[in-house]
Amino acid sequence: FPYTTLFRSARLVYLSALFHMPLGNATAINMSTPLLIALFSGLLLGVHVSPRNWMIIGLGFIGVLLVVQPQAEGFNGWAWVALAGTCLHALRDVSVRFIPPAVPSMVITIGTALSATVMAGVWFMTQHWVEVPALSWLMLAGAAVFLSSGYFFLIKATRMADMSVIAPFRYMGLLTAVIAGFIIWGDVPNAMAWCGMLLLVSAGLLMLKLNRQSVPADNT
Repeated sequence: FPYTTLFRSARLVYLSALFHMPLGNATAINMSTPLLIALFSGLLLGVHVSPRNWMIIGLGFIGVLLVVQPQAEGFNGWAWVALAGTCLHALRDVSVRFIPPAVPSMVITIGTALSATVMAGVWFMTQHWVEVPALSWLMLAGAAVFLSSGYFFLIKATRMADMSVIAPFRYMGLLTAVIAGFIIWGDVPNAMAWCGMLLLVSAGLLMLKLNRQSVPADNT
């Protein structure tokens, strides 16, 4: 229940900010999640985050800023709301570690999906119905599969490994988005963005190399 509550709250708060500020600026704020995860895991879980891991997380965040390239004039009062939503995202991920190991990761995933469905249903009641084409339904179904799979793997990884080890890999979502934008829409990143992507990949590979470790079994 605390996990799904944090999930719904984080989405609502962050999306509220997203509607009132530039996407790049909101994304840059949201991508500070790994830094906050490392901070909260130390404060709430007593996990020691080594200087090496802090360095890698910071390296990835610099890469994010180079890719997103937020504009100074785009930051306003809603930036604080976006930061609050980002804090809730980090707390949501950390809260997974408080769920008993006996609870399967699939159960947590299904509970998260159901809570999102209920929230969307409540929101739908305030919206005007628009006929959805068959192709859009198929695309929505595909998105649901990818999203649910992402939740499952993220939850499973969070329960199995050191939070500071997992955190930098959240940056890869931005890298994937940039690559998809190039393949699908032909958006070509500038030189600064390419440097940022190089930093993101380097941070991920460095974390993989330095933090190989055995993990406990997880019920699925």
